[in-house]
Amino acid sequence: MQKNSIQIIWRFSALFLGIIALTINLINASFYGDSSLQLFYFTFQTNLFVTINFAVLTAKNIYYIKHKRIDKSLNNNHSTVTAITLYIFITFLVFWLVVAPMAVLGNNLEIHLTPLYFVNNFLVHALMPFMAIIDWVMFCPHGGLNKKCAFFWLIYPLLYGASLVFRAFFCGPFKILSDGTKLYYPYPFLEPLFILRLEVCQKGLSPYVVLVFVYIFLFMIFYVLGRLTIALDYSLAQEETTKNTAKNPIKKCR
Repeated sequence: MQKNSIQIIWRFSALFLGIIALTINLINASFYGDSSLQLFYFTFQTNLFVTINFAVLTAKNIYYIKHKRIDKSLNNNHSTVTAITLYIFITFLVFWLVVAPMAVLGNNLEIHLTPLYFVNNFLVHALMPFMAIIDWVMFCPHGGLNKKCAFFWLIYPLLYGASLVFRAFFCGPFKILSDGTKLYYPYPFLEPLFILRLEVCQKGLSPYVVLVFVYIFLFMIFYVLGRLTIALDYSLAQEETTKNTAKNPIKKCR
């Protein structure tokens, strides 16, 4: 029961922060007339998934505390929760290792560095990933994942990538800069305009060919991180088994 109480405090806090993060994200975007475009950002989608997951888990915590029950079904489908946690972790990695450095170097054009922007970035790119990862490690029952899960988890990024390509080709520019430059993708490392500046493109290689390789590389990262996550889950499951055995040793017959 004590563990349930700790879980509900953590998960309700994460749910509250998730709602705040998504709200601030939309408010910040609305100042520049692109709040509807937030739906196409991987960051917004993964934070939405995490917030919904915490809402379901919080509701289950309340139900089990009210009925004084402790059950492993308190958690959502482990494969789904692990996938959501993996996606938000990739959001964290891509932003801090790719997007943020590009912004510092001036390649991510026309970012409005307001206080609200920094608060928004901290919430969606740091705090929410941290809350999700800690919850997965500390409160989710581990085990039961297999290698096939890593392939299954590629479905969402595949659909996400396809939706971006579809939108770029059939829905016009994603954003038009003040100088009239048209951008067709939400992230600069997917934008043909920026890819065109690469040396290989200067020598005649089509930026769309490079974009295909970028997508393939990203899918490989998803798969590799998925396999590492499965390995970590197995290790945590073994640790849980060891602890449970130590607490409840098997009595041998004499």
